[in-house]
Amino acid sequence: MKLSHSLIASTAAILLGWLLVSCVADPEAGENDPLVGDFSHGVLVLNEGLWRQDNSTLTYHNPTTGATENNYFTRRNPGLRIGDTGNDLVIWKNRAFIVASTSRTIEVMELPSGKSAGRIRFPESAELRMMAVANDSLAWVTTYDDRVVEFNPTTLQRTGRSFPVGPAPEGIAWAHGRLFVANSSQGRLRATEPKSWSVSVLNPATGGEEAALQFGSNPWSLHYLPATSRIYLLTRPLYPDSVGGLVEINPTTLAEERRWEVINPGPMEVAFDDARGVAYLLSGGGVVRLPLRQNSGPAAIIIPRSVFRGSPFDLGFSPDGKVYVADVQQFTTSAEIVVADTSGVIVSRFAGGLNPGAFGFY
Repeated sequence: MKLSHSLIASTAAILLGWLLVSCVADPEAGENDPLVGDFSHGVLVLNEGLWRQDNSTLTYHNPTTGATENNYFTRRNPGLRIGDTGNDLVIWKNRAFIVASTSRTIEVMELPSGKSAGRIRFPESAELRMMAVANDSLAWVTTYDDRVVEFNPTTLQRTGRSFPVGPAPEGIAWAHGRLFVANSSQGRLRATEPKSWSVSVLNPATGGEEAALQFGSNPWSLHYLPATSRIYLLTRPLYPDSVGGLVEINPTTLAEERRWEVINPGPMEVAFDDARGVAYLLSGGGVVRLPLRQNSGPAAIIIPRSVFRGSPFDLGFSPDGKVYVADVQQFTTSAEIVVADTSGVIVSRFAGGLNPGAFGFY
């Protein structure tokens, strides 16, 4: 999601949500039928739903058998649901962390059982955005009250610490003992405020901000890539015909080392092959494969836009070397997930939920 996609793409649905829902209920209620089959490994897709409609869901897909369940979390946990609106999905060891922005909760699910391990609640002022995990005792989530809130991913308790950053923080990454936070400023909406369009560099040990770096407008997501030992910042275009792209940052010197510019009139997202050091980006022409190791080849479109029946909305990369692309037909109907190999050959398709916005693999 991340502002969210559905918020940007479906103004009418947002207005309808305000009329129909005066407040978002605590996630509860669901189906009771037991699930049968092999869930030992698979793909998780977080479906945003529509903002203020309280209809986020989790899709499970088994790439070996082809089995798909589009209401997986509730089917595994009768009486519970994800809430509003599913914004980020992080797999850490044997757990999946599901960030629900407007419900202000992080739902935690055990893997591979799919059973709920608990729910972390946050204050009413703190609409949640994205999260990062450092180790078994330290994790953080960005919030739209311009803070980073710390919690323990094992005990699922907030530590009581939080750090101020710039306006509307989104992406967050942990590298070399530092936290990097992308202060999106909600595009142009808060662009005149202090630290707008900056990347805050925090020292969690002291709680201090070491720097507020500027790399251009609308900084969005951050990722640390072990293969290059660098941080990668995705910046989104402000307008359909403007330029966004990927910025490579040295997490030690804090210097920009390389930049790749991309034009995309739709949602710009990126997924990483951590093992091979490759980024996959959504562009106006389709899915771009971008090798990030030095002298490892040029960028190239491997999946042309003509492959998709609707609009590419988000993407993920699995450990077994597959690119997963959420193909949204309409923002009020279920999407299709298109799966390709690293050369762009389509290997399968399966049904997703409403506006898939994040992928997880285990």
